[in-house]
Amino acid sequence: MKISYCDKDRGHEGTAKGGIRLLRGGARSPSGILAIATCLLFFATTTVAQTPPSVVTATARAEMLAPTRELIGTIVPARESVLAAPVGARLVSIKDTGTRVAKGDVVATLDVAELELALQRERARLTRLKAEQALAARQRDRLNALRDAVPAAQRDEAHARFEVLAAEIAEARVALELTELRVRDSSLRAPFAGTIVAELKQPGEQVQSGEGVVRLMDTADTEVDVAVPVDWAMGSNTGATVRVDASTGFASAELQSLVPGDTDTRQLRARLKLKNILAPIGASVRVAWPSAAPVVAVTVPGDALIQRDEGYYVLRVDGDTARRIDVKPSTRVADRVAVIGSVGPGDEIIIRGGERLADGDKLQVLREALVGAAPCAGASC
Repeated sequence: MKISYCDKDRGHEGTAKGGIRLLRGGARSPSGILAIATCLLFFATTTVAQTPPSVVTATARAEMLAPTRELIGTIVPARESVLAAPVGARLVSIKDTGTRVAKGDVVATLDVAELELALQRERARLTRLKAEQALAARQRDRLNALRDAVPAAQRDEAHARFEVLAAEIAEARVALELTELRVRDSSLRAPFAGTIVAELKQPGEQVQSGEGVVRLMDTADTEVDVAVPVDWAMGSNTGATVRVDASTGFASAELQSLVPGDTDTRQLRARLKLKNILAPIGASVRVAWPSAAPVVAVTVPGDALIQRDEGYYVLRVDGDTARRIDVKPSTRVADRVAVIGSVGPGDEIIIRGGERLADGDKLQVLREALVGAAPCAGASC
């Protein structure tokens, strides 16, 4: 039985391309075929193992950054309101939680049957007082016409009666207008477009005047509510731009207001108007609050940072070799992070493919500009 084997060094008739030598005869036997397959797999594996891993890089650069301190804020609606009952009455209907309403839409109605009866009474009272005043006016005028025959006290009494009725009529008009207003306000209308987020009362319940019935929230426009230490807020002005990091991405926000908050902890309450970010109400976000004047810093893409138990580092490309550089991350701006360490502007930093590389490992660079391009093949590689 003839044996087939691999030999990269010895020449022989029947040596395959690439230096694989096959003894004649063995190639036709099952064991020969198995030996050929084993040899091919061996040399293919050896070739792959000898190819340095490919990495994607980006360039470190110097940027003008404003040092920041991180605060935790909460996404809140730009507008929120509890609609209260203008009068004491029974609740007839209310919009369901989650219903979107436009400005002016009816969100709840009250039973105004008693108010309508009161309205009728006020109208009847006003009519009666007007009739009494007309009679008093005629009586006053008649006594004045009989001036010499009527005692002055009697004429004064008639005049006073007319003036009293005039005052009562004015009071009755005010009462009537108030009752009419209460009837008109028996339907609670949305002061702005928004979403019903809570039903504070249920149909059939008796509601007192001024008692909350429904909570309305403007969920289309959101803001960030954040507590800011007094010392950090020095020099902050409304309209300033503040960076916000939410789970859905980064965004800039405009400082809308800065008002006194908790005096015990010496904190202010800041409201930030969000721009180009979608985050749910109640979500927590990180706020990069400016803490000093802008400075020049070296930044790298956030993907370049590698974290281990001992801290952070990046891998810098030195020719065809990876060099580990320990760094301390500081300010984050969009998808880049300012780092403190031996990284300078123009350094080529690995952003993908370096997770398993160690200091001194060989590599081949697929530059950032080629990310997403089709893999090379054949002679073009």
